[in-house]
Amino acid sequence: MKKAKTRLLCAAMALCMIIGLALSGCSSDSGEPGGGQDGGDTGGGANRSVTIAMTGDVNTWNPWMYNEIVANSIQRHIFDSLVDVDNHLQQIPSLATEWSTPDGGATWDFTLREGVTFSNGSPFTADDVVYSFERCIALNKGWADATATIAEVQKVDDLHVRFICNGVDAILPASVKNIMILDKETTENLDDAGLDTTVVGTSRYVLDEYVRDDHTTLKVNENYWGDKPEAETVTFRAMSNDGTRTASLIGQEVDMIMNVPVTDVAMLNTKDYLNVVSAPSIGVMFYNLAQTVEDPSKDAAMPLKSPDGSNPLNVKDVRLAIVLAINNDELIEKVQNGYAIIAPTCVPEGFNGYNPNIKDYGYDPAKAEQLLDAAGYPRQGDGYRFEITMDCTNDRYINDAATAQAIAGYLDKVGIKVNVNAMSRSVFFNYVRIHDETDNTHFYQAGWSEPSGESVLLARDLLYGTTLQGRVKENYGGANRGYYNNPKVNELIDKALATSDYNERDAIMQEVWQIAYDDVAMFTTFFTSDVYAVNKRVNFTPRADQFILAWNFSFPA
Repeated sequence: MKKAKTRLLCAAMALCMIIGLALSGCSSDSGEPGGGQDGGDTGGGANRSVTIAMTGDVNTWNPWMYNEIVANSIQRHIFDSLVDVDNHLQQIPSLATEWSTPDGGATWDFTLREGVTFSNGSPFTADDVVYSFERCIALNKGWADATATIAEVQKVDDLHVRFICNGVDAILPASVKNIMILDKETTENLDDAGLDTTVVGTSRYVLDEYVRDDHTTLKVNENYWGDKPEAETVTFRAMSNDGTRTASLIGQEVDMIMNVPVTDVAMLNTKDYLNVVSAPSIGVMFYNLAQTVEDPSKDAAMPLKSPDGSNPLNVKDVRLAIVLAINNDELIEKVQNGYAIIAPTCVPEGFNGYNPNIKDYGYDPAKAEQLLDAAGYPRQGDGYRFEITMDCTNDRYINDAATAQAIAGYLDKVGIKVNVNAMSRSVFFNYVRIHDETDNTHFYQAGWSEPSGESVLLARDLLYGTTLQGRVKENYGGANRGYYNNPKVNELIDKALATSDYNERDAIMQEVWQIAYDDVAMFTTFFTSDVYAVNKRVNFTPRADQFILAWNFSFPA
């Protein structure tokens, strides 16, 4: 099974690499990049710069604050982790050169890379690793789930650290890869606001200029410990508006745009200086439905409303009816213009725990109406059974707001009134976060991916029990805003995390996803296809984990 996983993931990325190589055509005069009258170099000249239009800004230089793909992508140009993954999503050494567990996952020993310095000249040592993990754990924000099994990080000597787990974590390196390492000497006396503006790392680039909500410019870190990337200067421009990104590419102000509007693909394909490429993605659109007896969104501007004051989303047949009312094939064809594939669950094929027996729920609005009637929510005088609000982004995923509006339309047909509460990604992720103080959301749309190939890490984030009062287990279930809480599922996730045998863990996780599917714990619509448009002056190799990294750009000879 492990060989099958590797083969499938490599096959997906092989397609990405083939597409990336297809971008290597020579640039014509009309293909010169932005930059005014001078244009740009088409090969071995001095202009080894790339300008990329992103859907948003990095928002913070504290790499432990949020887990969000745009911010993660930009931050990884500055900061390194102990473990990384390559374009094929296979683990590779980074600041650690090797790691092992002497006792099946209760403790893990990491050997650190010798001779690494931070961009300010400070040497990288075990002290920086211990400090970074301790501070990330204390912050308890975006990466709380990734550090959930870590009880203590110990310095053995300058080049060795030991992780003590609170139990057994047989796949700890898959989580460790998410935690960026900061320079203790520079940052230990800074508060969180100070971390937000202090940019010192060990990765391939250093910060040259940052203008919030406008652009980030990076230049090559001359002291980088590994091979230097071809792009000497990289600028990330924040452009949340789809039309603005497309216009900037056509006007050759940028070299690449992410999240190409699918309605613009045909037009962009007519430009002889551009290539449009879609790549398979492990990113899935998922939906949480609040399963609580109490009012799940009492603090929201548009809370849930039902005739008898109950929460219909707490009824499994109502959740199933909602899923059956949505036509995923049509969503993909008409809203995503074919750039997506149906996702029966959030686990990509080839991952540990992928269950081939789980199929899409299907589209059956007539059955949906029957289930809603039988559940005690008949249509009222106005034609509606109850009213809910879908919280979503309008600038993060391809056609995210349009997808939400389409789903609202499907649910309207079966008598469920849906208010679409679309907002910027800069607001959304904090708004839907599990708060101690406020209860805002009862139905929301977001995307998720886990590049480790381990579905137990997806389940730890998305399925592990939470309630309105908090998490069932500290730092588990950080993305379970549906308050799903099945003790059997919790037990199996714990068991899978402690199981080192790949096939045994696979069997456990297949059972987890079957239970969650039967419970309608959450639902998914489709795996996204990542759509990029690139000026032919550069080659770009996309990744399945959606990270946009400057070292995946090269320049035609």
